[in-house]
Amino acid sequence: MEDKWFWYLEGNRLYLHRSWTGYSIFIREIHVGEKEQTVLANRDPNQVRDTSVQEDTAVLNALLDRWARPAGSQEEGE
Repeated sequence: MEDKWFWYLEGNRLYLHRSWTGYSIFIREIHVGEKEQTVLANRDPNQVRDTSVQEDTAVLNALLDRWARPAGSQEEGE
């Protein structure tokens, strides 16, 4: 199964949902000009497999990196 996500921005919050299930996985509060950011992660074991901070960090950073890439560009190895 492909890794598909649905994202939307509402106010200063970026919501990340799994598109297959509709489950909300992350909510990232965006504070412009601040070094630290707030992220809320879903911990419902019926909705997510991994519940470690390290795994959440890796997944969210990979998603944000993918989102920040210009349209049509590909990372090495894709």
